[in-house]
Amino acid sequence: MNARPVNFAVDDLAAGIRFYSAMFASAPSVLKPDCAKWTLDAPRVSFTLFMSDARRRKTHAA
Repeated sequence: MNARPVNFAVDDLAAGIRFYSAMFASAPSVLKPDCAKWTLDAPRVSFTLFMSDARRRKTHAA
């Protein structure tokens, strides 16, 4: 069975990573400058945080 995707846009990626790492009791399995991903087994979920579009534009425009 495939993992159900769950995606969230956040303004502060570092804070989101800290929060969800504590909540899931594990570090992200994939970590990139603009996103982080956890693969959870129970329930089977592919959980991704990514920077909101407004934040991404500011970061890449600088």
